[in-house]
Amino acid sequence: MSRKTLRDLLQRYVNNDCTPDERQLVEQWYELLGEESTQALTEAEYQQLEERIWQQLLRQQPQLEVETAEPEVNVQPLWRRWAAGGAAAAAVVGILWFSLSYLNQNPQRNQPGLAATHTPLDFTWTERANTGTQAMVIVLPDSSHVTLEPNARLAISPLFNRSNREVRLEGTANFAVRRNTSQPFIVYSGEVATRVLGTEFMIHSVPGFETVEVAVKSGKVTVYRSQNEMKEKETSGSSGIILTPNQKATYYTDNKHFVAGIVEKPAPIQPQPNTPTAQNAFAFEETPLTTVLDLLEDTYGIDIELERPVLGECTFTGNLANQPLFTKLDMVCGTINASYEVRGTKILITGKGCR
Repeated sequence: MSRKTLRDLLQRYVNNDCTPDERQLVEQWYELLGEESTQALTEAEYQQLEERIWQQLLRQQPQLEVETAEPEVNVQPLWRRWAAGGAAAAAVVGILWFSLSYLNQNPQRNQPGLAATHTPLDFTWTERANTGTQAMVIVLPDSSHVTLEPNARLAISPLFNRSNREVRLEGTANFAVRRNTSQPFIVYSGEVATRVLGTEFMIHSVPGFETVEVAVKSGKVTVYRSQNEMKEKETSGSSGIILTPNQKATYYTDNKHFVAGIVEKPAPIQPQPNTPTAQNAFAFEETPLTTVLDLLEDTYGIDIELERPVLGECTFTGNLANQPLFTKLDMVCGTINASYEVRGTKILITGKGCR
């Protein structure tokens, strides 16, 4: 980050010419200070204040870009605008002081092996990038865990675990979020906003690709087409698309819609103990098909329906232990002359029946 980058963002804010995200970032900092007004400083006092804070920022983070010359064309108009209004002045002072405070309180920004980058919008968001070939685990301030796959990047809000739990993701990552009902955990990935209270899920979001995929391992996840949609629905009391374990939603950026489905490898909702009793639970002898399917539904949390009631009169004999869900279904359908297909978040078994 250069001093000019900082000044440019503040200039856009004062001129009411910044993006909604930039304005929200500035106003969140100002709100954090709890100040309602301040006396406008003179131009010289503002320049002295900026110089002192900039020098302190350089001492805290030496990699900041040092400018050898100040572009005079930008300095005079900005200071004059700041001196003209107390509220804008308070916001500017708040931004600079909070940036310094955040750097002091977050020494992990420069952990070995983790890259930190800055953009005009996100210069205070802590960024982690996995530039290696193995998955990398990041522990967030709220004790949530994020497993970044190679080439993935995660940006963490400066107000994380204070007034929000917001992160931004590029690439693929698995999240194990610590439950907090009073402070939702929100992931922004491309256009998609994913909101949870506490759960395990995966997001695959690669810039340049036409889809974003969210898959749930445990708990409940709500996905929205955008941050604005999330705010609008929360205000109106409605919700986005709700996903439960073994469900996924794929967002198509070209026509901006979700398609819900089942993950490729559904896993038991609860860990299955490796005991004789647990194994025997999937050993059947002339067992009604409805009983077999009820057990599979309870185990994987997926609805399984019969196209024709007559299929329920069939029985199944066999051992389904230690097999993936879809292999189990292949074995069942193979013995009753039926087939199955995934329709959305459900599985439909079709066939003429056993008679």
